[in-house]
Amino acid sequence: MSNSSKSKKLLINKIDNKKYFFVAPLIILVAIIGTALVLLITSQWGIGLNSDSVAYITVAENILNGKGSVVLYNQDGTIPLTLWGTSFANPEISISLWPPLYPIFLALPLLLGFNGIEGARFLSSLLFGANILLIGLIILKYTRSLVLSLFGAIFMVSSELILSVHTSVLSEHLFIFFGFLGMYLVAEFLERHKIRFLVLGSIAISMAFLCRYIGISLIATISLGILFLNSEKILKKIINLIIFITISCLPMGIWLLRLQSVGGSAREFNFYYFSINELQGLPVNITKWLTTKEVSWIFGSIFIGIIIVLFILEYIFIFREKNIKIKNQKRKTIPKIISLSLIFIITYIFMLIVSRLFFEPGVHISESRTLVPVSIALLLVIIFFLYILLNLTKTRHVFIIMIPVICMVFLGFQVENTYKWATERYKSGQGYLQEYFINSQTIEVIKNMPEDTVIYSNAPDFIYLFTGKTSFILPHKEDAIARKTSSDYFQEIEIMVDKLKEGNGVIIDFYGITRKYLTSMNDLKKQLPLYLYIDTDDGEIYEIFSDYLTLLKQTDWSNFDDYWRPLNQCEFISEKNKIKLEVSGDDPWFESKFPIEFKDNLPLLLKIIIDSPIEGELRIFYGRNDKKYVWEDSSGYPLIKGTNNIYIMIPYSEDLKKIRIDPIDKNQDCIIEKIELYYLED
Repeated sequence: MSNSSKSKKLLINKIDNKKYFFVAPLIILVAIIGTALVLLITSQWGIGLNSDSVAYITVAENILNGKGSVVLYNQDGTIPLTLWGTSFANPEISISLWPPLYPIFLALPLLLGFNGIEGARFLSSLLFGANILLIGLIILKYTRSLVLSLFGAIFMVSSELILSVHTSVLSEHLFIFFGFLGMYLVAEFLERHKIRFLVLGSIAISMAFLCRYIGISLIATISLGILFLNSEKILKKIINLIIFITISCLPMGIWLLRLQSVGGSAREFNFYYFSINELQGLPVNITKWLTTKEVSWIFGSIFIGIIIVLFILEYIFIFREKNIKIKNQKRKTIPKIISLSLIFIITYIFMLIVSRLFFEPGVHISESRTLVPVSIALLLVIIFFLYILLNLTKTRHVFIIMIPVICMVFLGFQVENTYKWATERYKSGQGYLQEYFINSQTIEVIKNMPEDTVIYSNAPDFIYLFTGKTSFILPHKEDAIARKTSSDYFQEIEIMVDKLKEGNGVIIDFYGITRKYLTSMNDLKKQLPLYLYIDTDDGEIYEIFSDYLTLLKQTDWSNFDDYWRPLNQCEFISEKNKIKLEVSGDDPWFESKFPIEFKDNLPLLLKIIIDSPIEGELRIFYGRNDKKYVWEDSSGYPLIKGTNNIYIMIPYSEDLKKIRIDPIDKNQDCIIEKIELYYLED
């Protein structure tokens, strides 16, 4: 090489380095703006909170109080919390199933004197700035482009999807930071073959894994990268893989052993039914992230398909054609960070589906929050291919004008959409810290309740957040994890009734909080002797007639025939301590022999203890005067396999003369232990 050529090459590198150090401060400035933006949006009402957020903050407080990160306790560390579990005396209900790293980071601001919510707010703002800086610098390193690196950094700030995660107390932002830092460091190892990058990258990946269990997708991504993106010999690859897996999985292994030692588990292996419809939100949310427009899943799929085809065509024509050259590139190769990002997108979605199928059927594969890491990986891939187009030798003069214009238009749509969202969040708040919840009248009533009041609610986490008081969640009609009828539903009802009676308890229903897996107040009012104690703007508070029940009739195996007669497809067989109903069809029923009498116009309470061999439904029909039984004048109650304790409120009615019970809607024999009828005393 001549001296003039060497001088020219050095001059080019010098210019590039000056450009690099000129652009880096601009990216830092964008990161600072992002940090300030999070603080501004959350300055009015606070940072966004949901059920997971309450758990994270609670664990952080536990850590600071010396209670560790496994079992949840109240603020003074004296009472195990049952914010989401059932009311069974089961030690597992207080175990935190979330990995511990994010709560550990949340505990750091608490050491400086911040409360949990304010500390989480400042941590989220700093992590947003860190993530903007990290992604911006990664783009700058691999493109040396002022336009593309600033586009990537500004896109992070202006994306509603990414910003919404960073204005909430969620583990995603810490996962993003360590995950992409780890991928970058391992990419450096794959390109430069220096072991320190592998070790540092493995440590970062271990931190991401300790943030979220879906971090297993990062383990898979890097493992595939070490095996297939590395030019070293197979023995060296295996050694590097062992180093990576050992370092990256060790902290999670220790956590899982600790969890197991106290009787908990991260997730239970099982198979859960999966509908292909659950995947429809994937193209919808990814398209919305790119275009800010709501589209159908069909249009979204077409849009994503077009992008994938364009990527493939670009790869074929640019990286496979020898006569196509890229400016300032000696060889046409995809940077390892881009290859890892592509692998990560696939493994992340694949692991989400595996988790949904076998471990956590409650996971929402297409949820916007869940897809944020995929969105950022896709951002890196898109920007790299824009970089290739920007540097094609033959057509560079076309793309050097077109691509910056496209970036500006694209950012314009993002900024407009995000500005509307951010303005609304600033004015009204987000999650539990919205104006509606903060000014809750129901919460004010709870604050004034005696400390020993037993509380059941559809939102124990919400109550704990605003009052510090512990409460129980309402009975689970459906298993929140397995998405099937809860086998313990009626037992939970029994336990709830006992606890409410013992502690002069109340049932509190918040209007603005819906959890479909819980029993509803309408169901409870049909089954229990409840009366409305206080009605507020945002909820209802009920008490149970615990001290006002008088037994009117009790029928069991000894006197069942005296009070009931079989009328259709069933026969009574008295056995010791039970009545066996021999069923001869799928519509068995029997009716009362005794007159239905009310007292002081108050309702009656009917309690049925029935043992069913299968899941089904019990239904009660009301016979009014001499009219026939009609479906419209009946109520159904789900049966689980096993013992069912069913409570039925019978409203006062002058024309009610008898009741009919359809014990099961299947051609199956069943057992009735007893039927009790209670008066309600005023």
